[in-house]
Amino acid sequence: MPPCAEEIPLKPKGLHGPVTATPTMTDHIGESCGPTSARVLVHLRLKTTAGTPTHALLAVRNDNAKHRPIVFFNWSPSKISAYTAKSCVSFG
Repeated sequence: MPPCAEEIPLKPKGLHGPVTATPTMTDHIGESCGPTSARVLVHLRLKTTAGTPTHALLAVRNDNAKHRPIVFFNWSPSKISAYTAKSCVSFG
């Protein structure tokens, strides 16, 4: 049985990065990650103020015996930081 979301850390430990984007940057963050297990595990924490998103943490891990991290995003309206596994390749 896969772990519950609380067991998937919302931290970039074991990943490379960060690659950062801000509203003033014209580039974007694009990653292709593989190979992954047939299923992945996702943990999302979203904070809102007056119904508007103000901060988000997103962790994605393989759903296999090792549950290795694939990507981690730390998002705010003014900055996005992306951390990725060695198997991920930037595109765009």
